[in-house]
Amino acid sequence: MKCPDCQSGLRKTELGDVEVDHCQACGGTWFDQGELERVRQSVGASDARLRFTPTDGPGGPCPRCVGARLAGGVVAAASVGRCPRCKGIWVRNAQERSGSTDGIGATLQIVAAVLECFP
Repeated sequence: MKCPDCQSGLRKTELGDVEVDHCQACGGTWFDQGELERVRQSVGASDARLRFTPTDGPGGPCPRCVGARLAGGVVAAASVGRCPRCKGIWVRNAQERSGSTDGIGATLQIVAAVLECFP
């Protein structure tokens, strides 16, 4: 699979108890729909303190679906996208790259906020 932002190869990695696809080049993370159900279980509704704001244009290409474009948006300092076909979510947390977040907790809060907008 290719990164929707920089087209580098994605690698499997553990994020808490969920195996996700991660881009080592730009720091983005791809969550398949099945992985999102597991994230829902580990992040309570009260943890979704951040808000999703859609952007005007589409995001990058879906790493799973040929020809599909991600619905783009932002949550805090992260760019996010959701595939309309496979329902996967792309999260690229700008703060994660600079090392200024708590890693898993920050990414899961961002995913929780995206899930509030895209049930």
